[in-house]
Amino acid sequence: MLSNLTLAHEQGATIGVAQSAGSLARILGPIYATTLLHYMPPLPYLTCTAVLLATSVLVFQKLCRETENPKAEIRNPKEGSRPDLGCHLK
Repeated sequence: MLSNLTLAHEQGATIGVAQSAGSLARILGPIYATTLLHYMPPLPYLTCTAVLLATSVLVFQKLCRETENPKAEIRNPKEGSRPDLGCHLK
């Protein structure tokens, strides 16, 4: 999926960087979490909660932006209208 978002001549470098970042996260993640767990037991769980919430907010904002953009509208074939994602918070 990542390779579909990059230009053809940059795909190898993009996938290499993504795999390197994933490997680094698999090495440093457990070290980081066990260090936090040793000094303050709830902190690794709170860190994961913060990352999850931040990711959820970013995805929700992106979905709202896409449904407000007329070019990115997704039409429901039965009703002919866009799906309601609860993005009318203005």
